[in-house]
Amino acid sequence: KDFDQSDKIRGELKAIGVEVLDKEKIWRSNSGLAGCVIGFRGAAGPTDLEINTLVMQREKSRQSSDFAMADKIRDELRQVGVEILDKEKVWRAKDGRS
Repeated sequence: KDFDQSDKIRGELKAIGVEVLDKEKIWRSNSGLAGCVIGFRGAAGPTDLEINTLVMQREKSRQSSDFAMADKIRDELRQVGVEILDKEKVWRAKDGRS
């Protein structure tokens, strides 16, 4: 882990108006754009911790009526092979994890 490099990148992003919220696995820009931070394991896909964190963030977004963010989280998880089953209150990854 290269914390100095991470801090440098975070500073560069902040200088252009992008805030990274590590614990929430979310980024937001001054222009209103936002997204998910996924991919610690690269091609191996998201970790269970990443998925669970994003699922919790999605639920918080839904509860606060931020449906655009909730949809973005769902869509970005879907892109990496994770489906959220709201009625069952579970998620399933294409590799069989849930």
